[in-house]
Amino acid sequence: MAVLLAAGLRLIEIARSRGASLETVRAQLESVLQKTGTSSQGQLISRLARGLAGGLGRG
Repeated sequence: MAVLLAAGLRLIEIARSRGASLETVRAQLESVLQKTGTSSQGQLISRLARGLAGGLGRG
């Protein structure tokens, strides 16, 4: 889900692509936010981007 958000998809688009309800996707997002210690989609995307950028130099 985080990758799809980072790619610019909206929650409704993610729900449709998964054949899930918007409420289910929102609940999943809340779970991801809690597990990552973030409080918003923007924070989650920022953390994901930093993690990916940090891993680029590793070989």
